[in-house]
This record gives sequence, structure tokens and C-alpha cells, in this order.
Amino acid sequence: MFELTPAPEPEHLCADIVLVEPDPRAVERVYAHLDADGHRVRTAGNLATARLHLARRRPQFLIAAVRVGDRDADEFLPALAAEGLLPETLVTGVLPGSPRAAELGAISRVFAVVSSPFDAPAIAAALAARLAPTDGVVHQP
Repeated sequence: MFELTPAPEPEHLCADIVLVEPDPRAVERVYAHLDADGHRVRTAGNLATARLHLARRRPQFLIAAVRVGDRDADEFLPALAAEGLLPETLVTGVLPGSPRAAELGAISRVFAVVSSPFDAPAIAAALAARLAPTDGVVHQP
């Protein structure tokens, strides 16, 4: 007789993420941290590459710098939403609690802001909080 035992529960849930950040140093730091946590991370240094990633395989999350190239998040995030390409989004480079954070929080699908694109632990914590089951519901795409 075979006895099936359930697989152990993971310590945390992993996500598919697109990171759009023009600063390669910030990309390296955040990518390394999220990859070590088991997340699948695709990176983009500009909006054209980010759009390609989003269109090819919609991720669960987008992590976006508040400014990419000559465009601000309050411009490009609604444009992505209008195209049906905007997943749940975290914006970096915005002080939480600031008027700018409130403006971005009003954009559909933006769930958090983090003050620095280099603050990989804060980014990971915001993602973990969003992934955490609440009343048995896990935020999956």
C-alpha cells in the first residue's frame, strides 16, 4: 500500500514579476533579492521592453519606477491599463504617505509605493504582504 503525504507548505508564495527600472544598479539589487526569494523576475530598462514582457506573458505584478525615460507613472500606468496590460503594481521612488503616493494610489491596480528603487527588502515585503492569504484568498492572476 502506498501512502500519499502532502507536500510541505512553502514558507512564502512566489510570483511572476516584471521590473521596469532605468537604473541598472537598482535592477541588479532588486532582481537578486527577489530571485533569491524564488520569484520569477523579468526586467526592462524602458517602457517598450516592459510592454513586450507584459504582452507576451502577463505577470502577477509590475514593479515600476515612478519615472521611466521621459514618462511619469501617472502617464504610463493608465496607458498600460487602457491596453489591458496592467497587472497589480508597486511603484518605486515615491515617499509613502505623500501627496504623490495618494495620486498614484488612485490609479487602478496600484497597491503600494516604496520610497527607493534600491530598497529591495521593502519591495519584497510589500509583495509578500500582497501575496499573503487573507481569509483563505491568495492574490493570484
